[in-house]
Amino acid sequence: MSVSLADAQAGAAIFFTTDGSTPTSSSVKYLEPLQSNATVTVRALAIAPGKQASSVVSATYTCALTKADFAVLLSSQFRLPTPKAPIDFPDVPRTLNTYPEIEAAASFLNPQLLCPNCALRPEFYPTAPISRQVATLAYVRILLASGRLQLLSAADSATVLEGVPEAAALPKGAKPYFATAVRTGLLAIDQNHTLGLASLQSREEALAHMADIQKRMGANEVIQPQ
Repeated sequence: MSVSLADAQAGAAIFFTTDGSTPTSSSVKYLEPLQSNATVTVRALAIAPGKQASSVVSATYTCALTKADFAVLLSSQFRLPTPKAPIDFPDVPRTLNTYPEIEAAASFLNPQLLCPNCALRPEFYPTAPISRQVATLAYVRILLASGRLQLLSAADSATVLEGVPEAAALPKGAKPYFATAVRTGLLAIDQNHTLGLASLQSREEALAHMADIQKRMGANEVIQPQ
């Protein structure tokens, strides 16, 4: 992720911080775009010759994981095995150094459950961002494959997801996966009674979820895809 800073006043110098402190003229001077692979809060002010310093502005930027990066994390954290039958992705060459991890995680990232009547394309879409919806589905699938989890029944799922607007839009077959995620603490219903499924999954959030899964449920053995 690249973050650029600019000021409308010609000749203004920009000073910024990323540690939450208030920027001053003694802070780091902005010279080139900031690079980050994680969520970062930038606070900045501008100072132009003969002018008063500007007010401090602040913005938080979240670097979403790509599907390929998420696949690598899943594969390494849960030691996913390579499938017996090789998978050919038109947009992921076998010569790519992360191809084995992408191949191993592919079955857990299959979106068919979210669109049961869709004719899915063979591409993996490695640069597409990962949503919390797809990430949560992958976590539940991994726990199911490891034998550490059982899906809730349709009746129990309806009770857990009652009053959650996003749940109404989920396909019938997908609802038990997300209800199970809520019941086990992998997914939270916030104060607005939403799940935030459309929001993007950051690297920090993904790593925290994976660590929590391993700590609470012990899903750290070799997992066999189903």
